Amino acid sequence: MRPVDLRAAVFLRPVALFATDLARVVAFFPVERARLVTFLAPARARVVAFLPVGRARLVTFLAPARARVVAFLPVALARLVTFLPVALARLVTFLPVVRLRVAAFLPLVAAFLAEDRAVRTAFFAPPRARVVTFFPVAPARFTTFLAPAVAVPAISPARSATRSTDSHVLSRGGSAGGVGDGAGWAGGIGSPPHGEVSPSRLGSSTSYMVTSFPLLRVHATPAGAREAGRIAVARRLRERSV
Repeated sequence: MRPVDLRAAVFLRPVALFATDLARVVAFFPVERARLVTFLAPARARVVAFLPVGRARLVTFLAPARARVVAFLPVALARLVTFLPVALARLVTFLPVVRLRVAAFLPLVAAFLAEDRAVRTAFFAPPRARVVTFFPVAPARFTTFLAPAVAVPAISPARSATRSTDSHVLSRGGSAGGVGDGAGWAGGIGSPPHGEVSPSRLGSSTSYMVTSFPLLRVHATPAGAREAGRIAVARRLRERSV
């Protein structure tokens, strides 16, 4: 038996279903239109029948209201004519009193404003003077603070070569002396005894700190270097004694 190809049947089934639904919709339109016409006819007849009745009611209602307005206008005019002279007389009587009150109140306002201005001027004068005094000083302080950092001394090639030679000699002094640590220290070459600081090394390290860190230039003086050496020796002696 050959297999049955259902693709055509599956494709044609929605087409047949859609055709049936379309036929039902087309057949339903005339019926719905007839129902709508049948429904709107009584409603339209009711509206057409109500318009004359509503118009008659409006005319009947407006006639008494119009008569009331016409009757009220003379009464309102008479009341207005009676009220205006009294209000005008009160206004004329009240204006001099208001003028005197305003004339007496304006000096008080002027005095209050002057006093307030004086108080504010006296209150803000010290802070303003401080600010005005501080502005010229602040740039000078900032310039003084940055001057050591900006003024970095230039290292000449000869000075750099001399520093490198000193460092090389100091590094070789312990073995090149041939006598030992004591002879090396006495001749100025080699390692110093334990607990002491070589002046040449202290001077080279001080110059290095001064060159690399300009802000320490004030503290890196010879007197400061000697004080630092004494502090280091005293610390090592104290450690030995402990």
